[in-house]
Amino acid sequence: MLASLGGQKCWADIWVRSGWRVREHAWSGVTQLLDPQDEIVVSGSAEACLDQALRIAPPAESRRAVVLMHGLGRSRRSMRHLAAALEQAGWAVANLDYPSLFRPVEAHTEQARGVAHALIEDGAETVAFAGHSLGGLIGRQAMAADWPGARAVFIGSPNRGAQIADWLAQLPGYDLVAGACGQTVTRAGAAHIPVPEAEIGILAGGTGGFGFNPWLGEDNDGVVRVTETRLDGAEADFRLVHSLHAVMPKNRGVIAATLTFLAGGRL
Repeated sequence: MLASLGGQKCWADIWVRSGWRVREHAWSGVTQLLDPQDEIVVSGSAEACLDQALRIAPPAESRRAVVLMHGLGRSRRSMRHLAAALEQAGWAVANLDYPSLFRPVEAHTEQARGVAHALIEDGAETVAFAGHSLGGLIGRQAMAADWPGARAVFIGSPNRGAQIADWLAQLPGYDLVAGACGQTVTRAGAAHIPVPEAEIGILAGGTGGFGFNPWLGEDNDGVVRVTETRLDGAEADFRLVHSLHAVMPKNRGVIAATLTFLAGGRL
């Protein structure tokens, strides 16, 4: 049942606490409450699911919380290693599914903000953010206003847009494949995403030399150039990690650096 109604990539987690999740389907509007084993407890209206969730989901009992968001076309499973490490370190973690192919950035931004404020209501004093690729751009916009925290890590995010996305965007059918957020990762799209007044850590993948993809002309993670991850004048810290783009969220160096930055503001 977890993969029903179009699969996991069609769902948006709108509330998370202690492993319990309330999620909304991108097309049908069906809402479900899932327990930590991903078993459906209630299915129906958002009001009914949230009411049940507030009654039965135990408090996280952590003053530190963090929202995680995966990349374009991925799911929260791609962030599970980072989520586990943060939980072990004592963080209340909201590792979100969001329908990156079916809803625009604005919808994902409101989703992230709603989850962050629910974590505050649960007892967190502040909510950090960590996003991979497109997830980092969503974090930028979400944190630009009304975000209850001031520290974020962007992992392989095309903060200046990705040249490879510009190339692909010229091909017929790009928007059908890349979905509602496909233009966001282009250089023109990323330029419209605000940069929040926050402590920002940037993690870029590369080789320290010519990069994994020779067609990109400079150091890169196979998809995003190192220079495309940078936010000059807005970074608190930066680190290059030897990693391909898709696997950055489970790279040990990325995980260690993310924990270090979220706890102390340095990578």
